[in-house]
Amino acid sequence: MARHRWAAGLFGRYQKIRLFQHLIKDILRSLMAEAAMDYIETEEAIDEAVKEELRGHYRKRWRLYHDNIANVKATFPEFFHEFGVHTSTRSSLVSALRSVEAAFHQGAIGAKAHKALEQHLHRALGRVPEVGLADYRREPGDMIGGSPLFAGLPGEAVEEIERHCASVEFLPDDVITVEGQRSDALYVVVRGSLYQTRGMPGVDEEVLRELQPGDHFGEEVLLGDHEPVAAVRAHTACTLLRIPAKQALSLARRYPQIEARLLFR
Repeated sequence: MARHRWAAGLFGRYQKIRLFQHLIKDILRSLMAEAAMDYIETEEAIDEAVKEELRGHYRKRWRLYHDNIANVKATFPEFFHEFGVHTSTRSSLVSALRSVEAAFHQGAIGAKAHKALEQHLHRALGRVPEVGLADYRREPGDMIGGSPLFAGLPGEAVEEIERHCASVEFLPDDVITVEGQRSDALYVVVRGSLYQTRGMPGVDEEVLRELQPGDHFGEEVLLGDHEPVAAVRAHTACTLLRIPAKQALSLARRYPQIEARLLFR
């Protein structure tokens, strides 16, 4: 159990760092696309037909990045708020450092004041919390209560699920389960959306079903030698509850209502 919790916690930290980095990249890419569109409008040497083609290209890219940012804001509002506080605080402190440096070189402040202010601002920068390692997720117990799969279970069952499950995050296009391979866990969707698919992405992929909050997948862990018919990949950033196969089997055997909901949805 301790090993499972440690591994789940490590994976969660890794995913949070990825989420932070992807958000930074999408913001920068969005700004670059806007700058490119502004340049296209002001550059007279570019043929109008070429301009129109470039406009369409960069509008499409801007919408993609903008949608990614909006999705993170909607799916992880606590994280997005903390991200905004983090970036604005760091930006303000860096700007203050530049102002202090400029004031010193212009003779507006002396060397002693410059050094004191610089040290103070560097210490303040060091105290800004790292968003990628902050705990913005709800506790698994809070998520269990909102899942239709576990509705109406006795308190001891909910406590058992909470002991064994973990909350995990995935980014768009992350693959959670692979077609033709049995899942190693039961998953319940808490936030975001996913696709159950068949075929190769970008080649002959067919979307069979969109999974929304409250849906579950990985129930093939209860079906003996049967294999899943579909892969599952994240459509948006999402949060899932993950229950290892062994515990999912045990719960299904002890609580028939869980097994019925899993196998006859």
